[in-house]
Amino acid sequence: IRDILQTASVFVTLDEDVDKRSQELEDLGFGLYDSFHIASAERGKADILLTTDDRLLKKANSYQDRLLVRLSNPVNWLMTIFQQEGEMSNDTN
Repeated sequence: IRDILQTASVFVTLDEDVDKRSQELEDLGFGLYDSFHIASAERGKADILLTTDDRLLKKANSYQDRLLVRLSNPVNWLMTIFQQEGEMSNDTN
């Protein structure tokens, strides 16, 4: 995890835009903390937000068209990455 965190190059601070977006997400039914996490990930232009919270993943899936970041379970995401890497190495052989 430390290695992954060291690659972080964007730090998001709470500002009016993040607060406003968080409120929009709360209005959709996301919890307070979840809405701030999603709003911050969107603000930081994250490719993905990893979570083990199945309820959050289910809700995010229902509002996929309204979110600017994709949410995934870390294990599923890692399996997808390994599968893609395997396919890429097969393509080069």
